[in-house]
Amino acid sequence: MQPAKRAMAYNYAFPDRPPLAAHMPEGAPQWVAGTWLIGACYKNPNPLYGAYPHGYLERVHSMFPDAKQVLHVFSGGLTVFHAREAAWPNLPRDADGVRQLGDRDATLVDLKGPEDGRFPTWQGDIMDMPAEWAGRFDLILADPPYSTEDAEHYGTPMVNRGKIIARLRDVAAKGGNLVWLDQCWPMHRKNQWRTWAHIGLVRSTNHRMRLVSMFEAV
Repeated sequence: MQPAKRAMAYNYAFPDRPPLAAHMPEGAPQWVAGTWLIGACYKNPNPLYGAYPHGYLERVHSMFPDAKQVLHVFSGGLTVFHAREAAWPNLPRDADGVRQLGDRDATLVDLKGPEDGRFPTWQGDIMDMPAEWAGRFDLILADPPYSTEDAEHYGTPMVNRGKIIARLRDVAAKGGNLVWLDQCWPMHRKNQWRTWAHIGLVRSTNHRMRLVSMFEAV
């Protein structure tokens, strides 16, 4: 799907929200921009510090209805069940209520395990992800620590954004997408990733504003 169609998919899914705008210059790459005013939810079911903002995953996945192999890095307290519920809410279920995923799957990565409130599919350093993951994922979602202070809350080292985003290219399928939530636009090599969207994310007053950057694997 082209960026403009992804923006349209979001606008269709959230008709009561400000629409995303798609710029479609002739002979040049498409670009998407906008703002997500999510609001504060004090009943967020995930109590872990730095968890995805309530409703964030639903907004992201509305733009990627074609995603089948999804990777969450820095996945925090997210569970595979909730990752799948957010990504594919409308898939049919069998008589026992089990979702018929087919070849769709979600993989979670974190340095910590259940004893720390995390539930990764694979626990370890992102730089050491399994070799068999090469070129596997058509959608990657990353929500890293934004600062050294945030990393201390997680009990993990602060990340090197440039090295991480380069490593993620190794496990991305060609033409796959990376959605990076941060307080900055991370540095990247243009022969690995092409940026195609910037969306400002605002929760409510006195919350930090964040930036959702979207990239296509070159």
